[in-house]
Amino acid sequence: MRKAALSQRRLFVLGLGWSVSLLLAAASTRATPIAWKNAVNGNWNTPGNWDPAQVPTSADDVSIILAGTYTVTVDVAASANSLTLGGASGTQTLAIGGQTLTLAAASSAGVNSLVTLAGGTLNGAGGLTVSGQFGWTGGTMQGAGTTTIAS
Repeated sequence: MRKAALSQRRLFVLGLGWSVSLLLAAASTRATPIAWKNAVNGNWNTPGNWDPAQVPTSADDVSIILAGTYTVTVDVAASANSLTLGGASGTQTLAIGGQTLTLAAASSAGVNSLVTLAGGTLNGAGGLTVSGQFGWTGGTMQGAGTTTIAS
């Protein structure tokens, strides 16, 4: 009888451990929000330009929506789960020069945004809907995602 109770308790603890592991795994697969925090020009690869203070990765939902007129320069091969560009006022510019920006999920550039593609690559499975301006003077677009100019 005592052996059966110990076996049941072990199974319960083992099951509980698996449940917690699955919950933690599910939580870690969600994209993390990260936002541009400086209403001044700056580079994507500078942790201090972001809140929290880290360079975005493919696991992050990136927002560049702080009001003001400034340029965020993609200065490294960069990636994000998604991108939201364009705040309530000013012009928020995303400049993709000689580097690659990869987007995994649906992304948007609002009416107060400007995306410039000049020699770099816009890549990924995520589509980009542009309601602002899109200046394409060079570079490539590749991957399964589409770029839609909405206005």
